[in-house]
Amino acid sequence: MALKIPPPLFALILATSMWAISTLGFGLINLPEYLVFTVLGLGLCIDLLALVAFFRVKTTVNPMKPANTSQLVIVGIYHYTRNPMYVGLFTVLLAWVLWLGCLYNLIGLPIFVLYITKFQIIPEEKMLETLFPEAYQHYKTQVRRWI
Repeated sequence: MALKIPPPLFALILATSMWAISTLGFGLINLPEYLVFTVLGLGLCIDLLALVAFFRVKTTVNPMKPANTSQLVIVGIYHYTRNPMYVGLFTVLLAWVLWLGCLYNLIGLPIFVLYITKFQIIPEEKMLETLFPEAYQHYKTQVRRWI
């Protein structure tokens, strides 16, 4: 794997950096709490649905060991995105940006997408193409990487 930091830890590091930026006091806005909690709930639901799909087919959820994958997960939320766990993390980070209310933290969102895509998703996809060549190629034509 190209990524040595698990995706949730990378998101936590990014969230901590966002918090530090927000303490500088620039670009602050106030948003309603219901908006923040709605986005947070959405992100957590996406992650939960992804985990349920993995547990249903009894395969590994460990992003650091994609070679241990025993089944290609294409059920449930995986009909809409090939990477719902990362979409969920992105959505939780978006909620964090909204909670902090610092516009400058929006830059963290594309950083997350680019980093996770390059160092986690692309290596995972190569592994899945090796493990499930025809099935994964077909799946890739049916479902988008992010959303």
